Amino acid sequence: PNAGDGPGCAESVASDAESQGDWWETFWQSAGSGHGQGLALGSRGEVEGQLKLRRFLLEDYPFLASARRVLEIGVGAGRAGLQLLDANPSCSVVGVDVSPAALVFADEYAAALNVSSRFSTWVADAASPSFAATAAGQNFDAALLLFTLEAVPPPGDVEVLRALRGALQPGGVIAFRDYAAGDATHTTCLERAQPASEHSAAFWRRDGRFIRFFDCPSLAALASAAGLEVEECEVVRRSGVQKRAGGVAFQRSFVHAVLRRPATSDERG
Repeated sequence: PNAGDGPGCAESVASDAESQGDWWETFWQSAGSGHGQGLALGSRGEVEGQLKLRRFLLEDYPFLASARRVLEIGVGAGRAGLQLLDANPSCSVVGVDVSPAALVFADEYAAALNVSSRFSTWVADAASPSFAATAAGQNFDAALLLFTLEAVPPPGDVEVLRALRGALQPGGVIAFRDYAAGDATHTTCLERAQPASEHSAAFWRRDGRFIRFFDCPSLAALASAAGLEVEECEVVRRSGVQKRAGGVAFQRSFVHAVLRRPATSDERG
């Protein structure tokens, strides 16, 4: 992540899980308006620059190099899934997002990168029973859950992981990355916002958006509740300087993990 990524935090107000889809749809509609109700697509380099493609994917999750069918939750404009398609020509990606406006971006970027034949989108709330029922048995061999679960209030976070478990083939893996406790934004939230629960890692923003910060034990607890195994997990911390804030130093922290659906017949969840 870079200094411009990630959630902000301000004084919190009461909100609820149902409001989150509306928040993200408004966000992506506003982004579309900023492009004159369309995407300013140009050369391949310009498209990649707009997407800020996630170059860490294959380096940090090498199993994606041989993946054939991948499900991405919270695809947004496609920054991760489209980069995977560009790097792995044998792969196809289904991108899920609660916001139809976000998927307009993703589809147009896919066309600009000439990967539309291997990229499809699905408007759905990944925490909903209807999504879990439709995704079950799809036998994806991998899934992407990158900087997405932070925005899902409990108990939806466990439901997202359960739905992914059902969508994966036995032994299938999830590439997980999300903001960690100790991130610069977490520090701001601790100073300015009332926690959303008895824990100090979840908050409601003043604009109504939910934010959660992870560590390996909290992720392991969610994974276990969803019937997933934690294959690897670490907290990565990087320091930098926020230029837009006049050169203020900051620390970015995120949890990098690989989760796996058990390959045995003894399934839980």
